[in-house]
Parts: sequence; structure tokens; C-alpha cells
Amino acid sequence: MASLKLEIVTSEETVFNGNVDYVSVMSIDGQIGILPNHISLISELDKGNLMWRDGNNENDITIDGGFVEVKENSVTILVDGTIN
Repeated sequence: MASLKLEIVTSEETVFNGNVDYVSVMSIDGQIGILPNHISLISELDKGNLMWRDGNNENDITIDGGFVEVKENSVTILVDGTIN
């Protein structure tokens, strides 16, 4: 089964770096669900929940905003401010 490479970074640290099955983020235009083979995109993120799933493991954090880039089964999320 195809997977996504997810990297979540702040200005101070890498929060997560690994392979996942699904990512969900809140963009300034609404919720985005990202599965393998998603089209390329860049979007500004709003405050809200960032969730990723790998098999039966689901993780989520609350972010203060940032940016997401999706390209060739790779998702990079640059987070502004703090992560809760």
C-alpha cells in the first residue's frame, strides 16, 4: 500500500518525520484530507487540529497556523508558533 512521507517542523525542532497513511489539516480555506497520490499543493494553514494516521495509530496536535506543501507523496508542514 502507498504511503506519505510526513515532516512537521517548527523554527526550533522537527516534531515528526515518518511515513503515514493519511494527514488532515485545517487550511485558511477549510479542511484538507491528504491521501497517497494527492495532487501537488501549497496552502496556508489556520489555527486548528493537525492529525495523521499510520495504520491503527492516530496522532493529533493543535497548531497556531503555518503552511503545508504536498508534492510527490511527501507532505511538509511548517508550523507557526507553539504546538499543543
